[in-house]
Amino acid sequence: MQAFRKKFIVILAVAALLAACAPGQTPEQIQGQVETSVAATVDAQNQMGTAVALTVAAQAPAPTETLTPTTIPLDIPTLTPILDTSTPFTVVPPSGGGGGGGGGGGGGSTSSGKKQKYLCTIVNQVPGDGSRATILKVGDTLDVRWTFRNDGTITWDPTWTWEFYSSQIDTNVGSNYGLTMSSVGSQHYLGATVQKTQAITLGVSLTAPDFEGRDPIHIGTAWSIIGDGVKFCIADINVEIIRPGMTP
Repeated sequence: MQAFRKKFIVILAVAALLAACAPGQTPEQIQGQVETSVAATVDAQNQMGTAVALTVAAQAPAPTETLTPTTIPLDIPTLTPILDTSTPFTVVPPSGGGGGGGGGGGGGSTSSGKKQKYLCTIVNQVPGDGSRATILKVGDTLDVRWTFRNDGTITWDPTWTWEFYSSQIDTNVGSNYGLTMSSVGSQHYLGATVQKTQAITLGVSLTAPDFEGRDPIHIGTAWSIIGDGVKFCIADINVEIIRPGMTP
């Protein structure tokens, strides 16, 4: 802009000199020379403005690029509902009409969803499996009692029997297989009528046998009620047998 002002002043001075130093020129000639000088000045001004605009544009900061947000699809698995396919437990009697449960439970026969005829619940057991009383030394005896409640649809007859059902042994010495607790029932017959929802207590006496090996052995003994040829209300007791110096 300063250069433009200087150039404009020079042109005016030139015009004045032309007017003063050129006698004989007509006013029209002088006016034309002045207009030519002014036009040159205007052109210089336009060139200067263009240069200034280019300079300002060059010095301006580069425009910030506008980022378009990109949506990233999330790989979320589709959850499949888990259906409840569990089947309710049903006591099924062994072939021959018997049925049962043990270890604190009861048993009975079923028939196409009809109400169970022979069914009981063990409501008490003394001593319980796993208690200190079930750890015996060789030759020790143990009296076990179960209380059975009649949850079936018929009355238990006094002539129904209380009998040995089975025995199992856990040992790592082959010669010990076949050992039992020599269990003896407290009675052979029920000896009483047991109506529906009533209960009766039956028991056995166990004797711990001698055995081979350096580790304790475990023996399970089961007894059951037999009524009308049907074995049900199977109850069992599990004991551990040790010798002096063995750790239970």
